[in-house]
Amino acid sequence: MITNIATRYYDYWQNFNYNTIILDIENTNLQNIIILGENEFYVWAPNEFIDLVNKKNISVKFITGCAKTNAVYDQSVVTSIQNCNLEFYPEYHFAYCNQQFSKAIAVQRYYDLYNEHTLTHPFVCLMNRPHLHRIYAIEEIAKNQLLSKGVVTWNDFTDEFEHVKKHHNFSWKHFHGNKIQLDDFFLNTDSNIYNSYNLSKEYFTALFDFVIESSHELIGISEKTIRPLIYQKPFLILGAVGINKYLKQLGFELYDEIFDYTFDSEPELETRCILYIENIKRISDEKKLSKIYKRLREKINFNYEMYKKMTDYRNHRLPIELKKIFPLIQSNIKKEELGVLAKYRAIFNLRDY
Repeated sequence: MITNIATRYYDYWQNFNYNTIILDIENTNLQNIIILGENEFYVWAPNEFIDLVNKKNISVKFITGCAKTNAVYDQSVVTSIQNCNLEFYPEYHFAYCNQQFSKAIAVQRYYDLYNEHTLTHPFVCLMNRPHLHRIYAIEEIAKNQLLSKGVVTWNDFTDEFEHVKKHHNFSWKHFHGNKIQLDDFFLNTDSNIYNSYNLSKEYFTALFDFVIESSHELIGISEKTIRPLIYQKPFLILGAVGINKYLKQLGFELYDEIFDYTFDSEPELETRCILYIENIKRISDEKKLSKIYKRLREKINFNYEMYKKMTDYRNHRLPIELKKIFPLIQSNIKKEELGVLAKYRAIFNLRDY
């Protein structure tokens, strides 16, 4: 039996499966598919899905969490679908991460215990998945003998590393390649599941947070950048070309009295990573951590207040599709009836019915 449903929403992070969508297409009169992907920077879809929506002339809209910039973006999925639109919603992560970090009770305890007077490490650099820019970064950190000078992490994703190694003809010359784990950095050490919001107490003993973002191709703000904003640390981001400049465009202040941001406009990835690590080298032997923190306090406070402002959806440039459904989200309909759209009530701190 074919069900008469015109529009349906799906979320990359809520029991998402393209096979399910394909079944929905085959069993309903779907005309519009909206895929909520604010938690991701990249858009993906299998050929079977693309062929089917083209055959049935179904409209598909993707909402992505990356910024609409001049950064490289793989449009192959979008251009392969005849009736397709892509909307950008990079501000989403400010509200989402605010909700997620508020659940981290242990982290709040550490935050309450540590302050500028208890700083013992000049920097922290937390890395998990072996993306190419992170591989270049930790290799350069090891080359410059910086591993022991700060708080550094690295996870053991052998298969992923082998994939990068094969496609980029890379091999370790300076880094040992083994996992570096802090005391309580993993929420579940048995299954080795990394939780970005479950920060170790060592994080709070470091002055600077050297953030290695999720992508070196697409500008996007994830929990990695939100982390030093919410816990009030000076920071520097390594990611896509212009990511620090983009943050400034949002209204945040850069720590240009400490860091050289030349790397941020460097197009060649390995060179960009090397220039970025030069900033770590520059502060790696710094002893007067409390003094530096006090010097930067005004900017740190400003960025924290800016972050709080950005957690309010009313300060976001909402995607057109989200504007359309906002009356529904704010109505008195029960959350069970909203399906995947119910997430916006919690994330935007709206009334729950």
